[in-house]
Amino acid sequence: MVKIYILNLLLIFTLSSNLTASSSGDSFLPDKVYPNPASDYIYFQTDSVDRKFEFEIYSLIGNKQNYFIQIPEKGLYRFEIVQLQPGPYFLSVTDRETQEKQTFRFHKNN
Repeated sequence: MVKIYILNLLLIFTLSSNLTASSSGDSFLPDKVYPNPASDYIYFQTDSVDRKFEFEIYSLIGNKQNYFIQIPEKGLYRFEIVQLQPGPYFLSVTDRETQEKQTFRFHKNN
């Protein structure tokens, strides 16, 4: 099972590296999601403050999750994840204009 987990990390890293390399100069990459692991909130931070994004949170098995989002400042998005069960999740971020998509894995603690 450890080998599968490591392979998944390598696959995600490779995919992210390829997206960064093939992206245009005005891409919204790189961005970050923190803290990880999290218990109450996760934050998505980007330098692309003028872009509009669509967000989705999925469980490990692909079920779409409900969330509450706040935008405390330009380029910073705060997701309330208190209601999620502990475990791994994915935050999918899509640029509405270019349809460029990023997926971040995070872990919800108790």
